[in-house]
Amino acid sequence: MKKQATNQHDTEALLQSLITQCGQLIQEAVLPVARDCEDLDDRRRFINSAVELMGVGATVGEAIARVRGGAAQQSHHHITVEKLVRPLSAPGEGEGV
Repeated sequence: MKKQATNQHDTEALLQSLITQCGQLIQEAVLPVARDCEDLDDRRRFINSAVELMGVGATVGEAIARVRGGAAQQSHHHITVEKLVRPLSAPGEGEGV
């Protein structure tokens, strides 16, 4: 029985680590690239990928809850994409001129 408890703990730790890594990947890679992407279709694809990744994380979280024998909790993730539009400077007014 002790070996099963150890395996369960190891599995939970691994799943928690995967969820954490997914969150970091979204924060550090997906969102910055999507934010800076000028093509709206590409931006949508990046955001959809992040949403899918969060869905996988939620599924893994539910699996952890089932492994623990508890009820799964529902969580929501919100992503805000902000588009900044700046006027172009007139010729001769840029940096280094």
